[in-house]
Amino acid sequence: HKISEFIIENYEQNISIETLCEKFSFSKNHIINVFKRTFGMTPNVYLNMIRLKKIEELLAVTSDSIEVISLNCGYHSYSHFYRQFVRKNKISPEEFRNQKRNKY
Repeated sequence: HKISEFIIENYEQNISIETLCEKFSFSKNHIINVFKRTFGMTPNVYLNMIRLKKIEELLAVTSDSIEVISLNCGYHSYSHFYRQFVRKNKISPEEFRNQKRNKY
């Protein structure tokens, strides 16, 4: 759970498996296996889930550009972010924002 807390508190940073290994003094395989057993997913999938959740929140309540939001949430490649977002939500970030704003 300490790894999960670290990811939640630092999602906007570049967090790799190697970063987690150094921070928590465990091997790559140990971290992945324990995390999968506990959360049902790898740390990287969990990190992307946290980032996308935060981006969804920000899209709904701010007028910041989508690119700025994605960068501030740890995505250094807009195209990677965009693919992840569409895979999860089945719509583009622009469409997501418009739907959320039309609800209010």
